[in-house]
Amino acid sequence: MRLFFIFGLLSGSCSYKYNGMLLEKPIEINQDFILIDHNGNLVEFKSLLEKYNLIYFGYTLCPDVCYSALKDISEALKYIKKDVKVLFISVDIHRDKPEILKQYLKNFNKHFIGLVPKDENELYKITKFFSIAYQFNENGYISHSSFIIFIKDNKIIGYFPLGLKPKEIANDLNRF
Repeated sequence: MRLFFIFGLLSGSCSYKYNGMLLEKPIEINQDFILIDHNGNLVEFKSLLEKYNLIYFGYTLCPDVCYSALKDISEALKYIKKDVKVLFISVDIHRDKPEILKQYLKNFNKHFIGLVPKDENELYKITKFFSIAYQFNENGYISHSSFIIFIKDNKIIGYFPLGLKPKEIANDLNRF
């Protein structure tokens, strides 16, 4: 009995507890989406992906969570020991024009890429694929899902809920 207890202590001390949520089975990104980048270019989503990617859906006029999430991602990048591409995808295709995205992203990191789906159909397709809920309110705000998506090698690996510290996000990504 003692042997099992000691083994349990030893094996428990060697394991890493992820702060985000890892998927048991990563989800292959098996479709593409047409977006407009913050420079006004039409781009295919999959062509933007690199080995490690963080994706966040939101909009530039968001009064609270979007700014905080992007600040946390920007801060996390300081502690990540690999190249990570960050894509901010707007759900506000009518107000978030390329020049607005470009100006907004200057608040965070010069390497962030701002994107907006090219039309309502592309917005529907990409938000459905990534399970992003959004709803336009009469006051001009948009209620939307708020989590960071981690993509590695063209597969969704996991999610980071808002509220994690930047070092917690970085520690998780450094494990890959």
